[in-house]
Amino acid sequence: MAARLLLAHPPRQPKKWTDTDIDPCMETAIADLFDRLYGLQSSTGDDGEVRPVVIGLSPAAKIAWVTFFNAHAQEQVGLSGDLSAMWSKLEGYAARFALVFHLARWAADDPSLETPDAIDRSSIEAGVRLARWFGQEIVRIYSILEESDEARARRRLIELIDRKGGSVTPRELMRSSRQWSTAEDAEAALVELVRTKLGQWVTRPRSGQGGRPTRAFVLFGSTGVDTTSAKPDENGRCVDAESSIAADGDLRK
Repeated sequence: MAARLLLAHPPRQPKKWTDTDIDPCMETAIADLFDRLYGLQSSTGDDGEVRPVVIGLSPAAKIAWVTFFNAHAQEQVGLSGDLSAMWSKLEGYAARFALVFHLARWAADDPSLETPDAIDRSSIEAGVRLARWFGQEIVRIYSILEESDEARARRRLIELIDRKGGSVTPRELMRSSRQWSTAEDAEAALVELVRTKLGQWVTRPRSGQGGRPTRAFVLFGSTGVDTTSAKPDENGRCVDAESSIAADGDLRK
């Protein structure tokens, strides 16, 4: 049953205030677009029966579709079980998405649309990209559903740190969740992430009001975090001058 649904579980993002309003012209254009889409009519056969309107593919769109079809089929051969079932449905979704893009472009009077009577290459490529995005999402969601308690706890910890900008001190982590009752417990969790090579320790510089430098954990691949002042130890971990992490993960003052 799940293969018949388009599942998505994007990472949580913090709300951010904005004073920006939707342009009234844009609101009008969107309303007009939906009015044109709602006005589409089916065709009627010689027998009086209602029939769908068939929209074909341009020659370039046909080439793009065949390329995707063959590549997608090759991917499915290497899958089994739930993922294989999902991949079989994504093939049809890519075509449906392409039709949605084509009709939306027609309703919006997109000047780049080649012809209303045939789906062009741009719409096919857009439909394929969206279908592949949902494929990536379902792989991630299935892996979450199958993960162990330990893997789930590690993932949630990583997501929490990522939401905090990719960097956190043990004390900040402790204050973010009741899961860690002490800074030492929070630090032990971060030590485990370092051990599994998911991040490193860095030294945050002194604040403008003075004070001691603080040690923080930084996820690998995070952006917006300055690690130029970090001092790596012999194991490649970045620590400050007053404490270090031993190879066995113990904190030594």
